[in-house]
Amino acid sequence: MPPLIWRWLISRGLNEEDKIEKFLAPSLNSLTHPFKLSGMEQAVERLILAHVNQEKICVYGDYDLDGSSGIALLVDGLKRLGFNNVSFYQPSRFLEGYGIHAEALEVIAQRGDKIVISVDCGITAIEEAKKAKTLGLDLIVTDHHLARQENGEELIPEALAVINPNQRGCLSGLGHLSGVGVGFFLLLGIKSVLRDVKCDLKPCLDLFCIGTITDMVPLRAENRILVKHGLRILSQTKRPGLKALLTRVNLWGRDLDSTDIGFTLAPKLNALSRLELGIRPLDVMMCDDPKAGEILAEQVIALNDKRKDLQKELEGKILAQLDTEKNKPVIVLQAHGHAGVVGLVATKVSQLTGKAAFIVALSEDQGIGSARGKEEDNLPQALASAASHLERFGGHAQAAGFSLRAESFDAFKLAISDHYKENYFQQEAFEKVYDTEAKLTEFSEAFMSWLKSAGPFGTENPNPLFRITNPIVSEVKWLKNQHLKLVLSENGLNYEALAFFAQGQYQVKKGENIELLAEPSWNYFRGRRKLQFLIRDLKPLQVKF
Repeated sequence: MPPLIWRWLISRGLNEEDKIEKFLAPSLNSLTHPFKLSGMEQAVERLILAHVNQEKICVYGDYDLDGSSGIALLVDGLKRLGFNNVSFYQPSRFLEGYGIHAEALEVIAQRGDKIVISVDCGITAIEEAKKAKTLGLDLIVTDHHLARQENGEELIPEALAVINPNQRGCLSGLGHLSGVGVGFFLLLGIKSVLRDVKCDLKPCLDLFCIGTITDMVPLRAENRILVKHGLRILSQTKRPGLKALLTRVNLWGRDLDSTDIGFTLAPKLNALSRLELGIRPLDVMMCDDPKAGEILAEQVIALNDKRKDLQKELEGKILAQLDTEKNKPVIVLQAHGHAGVVGLVATKVSQLTGKAAFIVALSEDQGIGSARGKEEDNLPQALASAASHLERFGGHAQAAGFSLRAESFDAFKLAISDHYKENYFQQEAFEKVYDTEAKLTEFSEAFMSWLKSAGPFGTENPNPLFRITNPIVSEVKWLKNQHLKLVLSENGLNYEALAFFAQGQYQVKKGENIELLAEPSWNYFRGRRKLQFLIRDLKPLQVKF
């Protein structure tokens, strides 16, 4: 390995040979056994009976990318395992909203289904689980969200089985899984019992990695192992819809990483569920016709352009109010706009301020809200403190959703503000933490190949960040008046470095010696790739980080 890789691994605490080997080449054989998940035994027992009798099964999933990929994965996986009567139900974001609905269960029962398997939802479906029983439906909940609490006790649905690594009493250690991840482990549980059925579930991992990366769960342990293998499968996926879209966004025919999914593929798919204009991410994932896939891909791009316009409109209204709020412990703002893009705006506000952001998109007398923050912000707990002002809420520690009546916003804002006044501690500004120091000339093709083995990168396995000292700035360009492009020189060699949306952030002159914090990456253009650096911070040489 190049010396810089050794130094980088040591900076991440990987200083023993066996640890390094497991990190660079994680094995599928090291996955936790699925039966360590509470509820797995009951679920698999019922599904084996359904397999024998070929009963009708409905997969019920959320409308975001975790839920969509979870539906597609379970439908595909169950069919691979020999279940011949598998359908799905996905609620409308705007007409039905998040979670399991009693009316949907009635529709499912009327069409003759006997089992409902939820994916990425269901842990809060207390009344709906009772409804399923009265309809003669066996409900199997697979979820990873936190359960509701009442007087310190968890409220768990009275379903046939509840598989959720984050429920109390589950000792599986799999709390890092996303919704699609829990669904995949259900397939593994079924496969471990159906030993006579020859089935390879690895082709399902392309869907696993889309849902896992986009849900921003920790990329460690099982998630990292399965995403690593899933990215290889996705790069040569046999799913016509996904292949067509990957081709359309210039990702087909090369190795993929988590950045390709999170910043190029996922936003295009997300636009479909956010706008809900007749095409869903599911339609792309489950498309089985190449020609139809190409048509879908073009429609996806057009809808994503519309999403950008709607996001820009709501974002402008919210950012115009930010000056009066940015010094408060939490950001709570509302504006009229499209509900489908409110999560993207909340993310932008949280990133700009470094604080939890609760943003509401208003339409007439109804408000759809989204919250974004850090792990310690515990967004569901904050929303629970304002529950009396909300119609619905749920989510993760870092990302949550809610709805309210427009007249309830002021009371909601006060409740959230009071919660963070009691629970928020002003943190001092922190220095950016980098992995290790390096010279530009240490970044070679061999280094980049080894670095790829250390991926995928994401939550809890962040992109490598290097402190690079003393390069000379030989060229300065501003692209579209907002992106900074530098050409850096060292020992007679030139290297490109980019800082996106950096207008007004950096002052740099041609001929200066600088030091910078940067991530190495490949820039792909017209079938060729070139080493470039993504700038995370830079200063003149005399100013120390």
